[in-house]
Amino acid sequence: RHRNRIIEIRENEFGRRFHRTNRKILVVMTKSLIYKEWLKTGKIIVCLAILIAGFTAYDFLALAKNAELQGYEFLWNYAISKNSILVENLIYLPVVCGMVLAAAQLTPESHRKCIKLTLHLPMSQTKTIAVMQGYGICILSIIFIIQAAALFIFLNHYLVVDIVWRILFSLLTWYCAGLCTYIWISAICLEPSWKMKLTELVTALMVLSSFYLSPQSMAYSHGILTMFIVTTLFATLLIHYSVKRFKDGVQ
Repeated sequence: RHRNRIIEIRENEFGRRFHRTNRKILVVMTKSLIYKEWLKTGKIIVCLAILIAGFTAYDFLALAKNAELQGYEFLWNYAISKNSILVENLIYLPVVCGMVLAAAQLTPESHRKCIKLTLHLPMSQTKTIAVMQGYGICILSIIFIIQAAALFIFLNHYLVVDIVWRILFSLLTWYCAGLCTYIWISAICLEPSWKMKLTELVTALMVLSSFYLSPQSMAYSHGILTMFIVTTLFATLLIHYSVKRFKDGVQ
């Protein structure tokens, strides 16, 4: 019994060491994969950040000039009577950011067939793709959050808080559109069949057009925004389907 007990203890210790080692390897591989994605997209991310900052600053200057010439009441009345978000120039930027980042990140993977090497890493295919996709979603989310914070700080000087929150809530719809664009373009880039690429592209255009039915403030406040968020989350599964077809050698 004593001998069996010693063997059982050693087996348990070996199992714990194995799991700790496996966890460390997984962490190292995840960090390496994220670093690889940064090497591919770092310059593009900086350019997108500058683009977002430039357009946002332009709208800031325009609103400040209008407030100086016509008074704060003009901005309040325009925002309320026209249901305007006052920053209409910004609503298409999330889509542009999502499209450019997805193309920069995944076009080399598909064009040079680098995705095959990536899928042979000592990680499951699902985890590998999830890390790559999560990288892009996190980068876009950070950019959008920073822009939203800047808008909140700036608009708070000219408008009451209720109007500012209405504007930011409305922008959430187009931030979802940017994330949805990133996910769809990622899947299209990795899709091996041109017929399927075309089908996914047409479907993506139809889905994204629904995000721009109305540029007015709070136009998507009655349950529609929830549907958009759920649609965006479910679309994350699409890229796994494209990778599976790529791995299976579909032409």
